[in-house]
Amino acid sequence: MTELLEPLSTRKIEANERGLPVYAEAAPDTFLKIFERDLKTKQLASISILKPIASLKTICRAWIPQTAANHDQRLKTLMSLVEKFPAVGWKICIDQFGHYGSRAGNYSHKPKWRPDGYGFGEPFKFMEPIHAFVREMVEA
Repeated sequence: MTELLEPLSTRKIEANERGLPVYAEAAPDTFLKIFERDLKTKQLASISILKPIASLKTICRAWIPQTAANHDQRLKTLMSLVEKFPAVGWKICIDQFGHYGSRAGNYSHKPKWRPDGYGFGEPFKFMEPIHAFVREMVEA
């Protein structure tokens, strides 16, 4: 992996974008060391893949949450976010509304060699869990 990514550059990240989740799963220590070194530089190559608001939206998305966290865990996390970072929390809450019938969601990467992602991140088959989470966003 070091041959593929180092020295880390935006170009190498873009060229290996689809492989990054697999590399991280296959050799997590090496993967993290490469990116930790990048975070200590003045010109971050990894900034191109850091999209935290998009990740938060997919985790909290009422109709297709991309996490193994249950309703209460997602809600607790979101309430903490609203409390500590209101502007970010507000964006996540607002993301639950509007365009209700035509919403699309992005699937997060599921591990290939670990079973912890299986069975999670699929759209809800019934509306009740969606409505319950959205009602909580109104309260937030």
